[in-house]
Amino acid sequence: MKLRMLFLALVAVAAVGLGATGSIAAGQQGNVAYEFRGELAAAPPPNSASLLVDVAGGNQRALRLMVGQPSGQSFSVGANTQYLRWVHGVPTVVQQSNLAEGDQLTIRIRAPRSSNLGQVEETNANRVADRDNVCRYSGFCQSLPGSPDVAAAKYSPAGSAEIV
Repeated sequence: MKLRMLFLALVAVAAVGLGATGSIAAGQQGNVAYEFRGELAAAPPPNSASLLVDVAGGNQRALRLMVGQPSGQSFSVGANTQYLRWVHGVPTVVQQSNLAEGDQLTIRIRAPRSSNLGQVEETNANRVADRDNVCRYSGFCQSLPGSPDVAAAKYSPAGSAEIV
């Protein structure tokens, strides 16, 4: 009797363990965030379906896809893409037409974990954030990739960056 109870207990524990493993494995096939940061290489024409960005950084998943690839990449955007402009730490929803060449962008795309760079680029971006070049906490800005003159910018009380 004790042997039978022990066997049933082991079977129950194994069934629970296998069920948890299956749910974890299923969760790994979901969409994950790929975040690319860089400078907008060219202003997009009205209602453009893509953005050309000179990629200079991103999260670990995005950078892993960029290994061995050129920095200039084209990312798809669609009707559901949200465009944000960050000024002094405050986001504002804007239209694609507000983007200009040289803007510092962060492009967030949710795509399957097993995607390659081409598949991620073909997936419409969820969010495109246009960052300002003004520092949040110090009086001087640090240089951003692709814009060496930003290092000489000083935050003015009026809320704009002045070259000193």
